[in-house]
Amino acid sequence: MSDVWNPRFDAGRPVFAPLVAAMEPFRRFAVFPPLEAWNEGLPAGLASAAGAPIRFVDQPPRRRRGQPVDVSAIYDERIYAKGEVPSRSRTWHDFFNMLVWRSFPALKRAINHRQRVALQAHVEPGVPKLPSARTREMDSLAMLDEGGLLLVTRAGAPDLDAAIDEGDAATVGEAVRRGDARALLIGHAIHEHLVLRTDLVRTLVFRLEVPDCAVSQQEIDAKIGALLDGGASVRQRPDAKGMPIEDALFLQSLVASGVPVSGGSP
Repeated sequence: MSDVWNPRFDAGRPVFAPLVAAMEPFRRFAVFPPLEAWNEGLPAGLASAAGAPIRFVDQPPRRRRGQPVDVSAIYDERIYAKGEVPSRSRTWHDFFNMLVWRSFPALKRAINHRQRVALQAHVEPGVPKLPSARTREMDSLAMLDEGGLLLVTRAGAPDLDAAIDEGDAATVGEAVRRGDARALLIGHAIHEHLVLRTDLVRTLVFRLEVPDCAVSQQEIDAKIGALLDGGASVRQRPDAKGMPIEDALFLQSLVASGVPVSGGSP
């Protein structure tokens, strides 16, 4: 069930390694930790791109039909302007979102900033309802946020773009085993899927080139944050299949070969 707490969800599952340091304060809880606990011990300086300190707050009731849209109350705008991340305390989805904020703060800050800019351009204040479809930019950023996998590749290694586009897990996995690549799961919706063991899902792969795949998680976070702040595209090709994930077997095969996966505390 989606609200059953398991403080050892990551035991024997290397796919969750990037979140391990962030998870440690919550091992002691027998049930889902309350939001007050989520806000304790947040990394120093954790803030939105506008400088608002990040904190996790209760998700408000849904807007009533016919009520004008309050742009300031929309999810991405609240995070950017106030640092408030609307959350439900007894859901894996939102709990993992919090762990990713703790583990990849530059990435999350940059995604939120880009989403906020796109939102401001897409929604006019006072309209009675939100547009029925997101822009391509908003959709791609949401896919990265919810279902993203960072594939860190060594400069000079064989190109993996074709394998990524084809969803060729075997080729990507072999590159990881050689030390030419490293996989870090960042999408909190995929984390949720892996805990609840729901249907087959696929992930958007964002490739990041580095001199050495053993760079720390902090360096990876800073680099992808800077890339996104600089306007890097996160769109997959229209015909790209996305990388498949089923019961964590694919990702475990990527990260369980002795390749460093966390690089220390986030």
